[in-house]
Amino acid sequence: MLYLGGVLGVAALAAPWIYLLAQRLAEAWPVCEVLAHHPFRRYVSRCLMVLALAGLWPLLRSLRIRNWTDLGLDRSRPVARETGAGFTVGVGLFLGLLLLSVFLDLREFSPVKSPGRVAGLLAGGVVSAGAVGILEEILFRGALYGMVRRVHGWWLAMGFSTVIYAVSHFLARVHWEGAIGWAAGFGVLGRSLRALLEVRGFLPEFLVLLAAGFVLAQARERSGSLWLPIGLHAGWVMGRKLADGFTEMVDPGAAFAESLLSVMMLVLTAVWVQWRHRTVLLRDTPGDAHDEPGESLA
Repeated sequence: MLYLGGVLGVAALAAPWIYLLAQRLAEAWPVCEVLAHHPFRRYVSRCLMVLALAGLWPLLRSLRIRNWTDLGLDRSRPVARETGAGFTVGVGLFLGLLLLSVFLDLREFSPVKSPGRVAGLLAGGVVSAGAVGILEEILFRGALYGMVRRVHGWWLAMGFSTVIYAVSHFLARVHWEGAIGWAAGFGVLGRSLRALLEVRGFLPEFLVLLAAGFVLAQARERSGSLWLPIGLHAGWVMGRKLADGFTEMVDPGAAFAESLLSVMMLVLTAVWVQWRHRTVLLRDTPGDAHDEPGESLA
């Protein structure tokens, strides 16, 4: 709780200064204009991620996680096979969802782009997929999931990491139109928390985030490492980049229907994970730290 509270507080204080610094840099160097055009909420979410990663090392040391294997990056596992399978299924089901959305008139293809623009979208998607998949899985399914599981068992670890994952991603969805003062970061966080209470506005998207977090935690538990969830997460990010780059939402009301389709896609992904790793989750009790994710009762 000290770790999470410190990350939230410092990020809220740092985001306005970094935002204002980006504006000054854009005035002096036009090459920085791309950074300056990002909305303030993006600065808050990026500060949260950077500080969460910066504080990860001391947190892991305090949790007695001494090496990459303890974190879930076990190199004795079939790394390429697990990551590749996860990525293929993740991006494949997401593209299937995209085509179904087009078929149901929820989305439409955007105008044809130049070959250079297509290459840029693909390259950016690959970089984003790799970075987000690795960093977020280390944080959420490696550190946070592993921290709770070592003491309280897999079921509480799955619930805790899933809720934290969903809430942290929901913070990046809130728009901020007010002045960018020293307390603006706290304003974004406060508005995000209030949005969580507005069931009609946040529920569909929040359910998708909860379902995604559950599937990734399930993949972590059943595969016994982070390689499968890294692949799945990267595949989803790649699919999202392709969706945003080559299609457009027909109208805002279509987002609700697409959220329901996204939950269906995640259910199919959970079934695939269950089938691929047909193991039995150990009903360990709090304090049982001898068992490891992916073990079977057989």
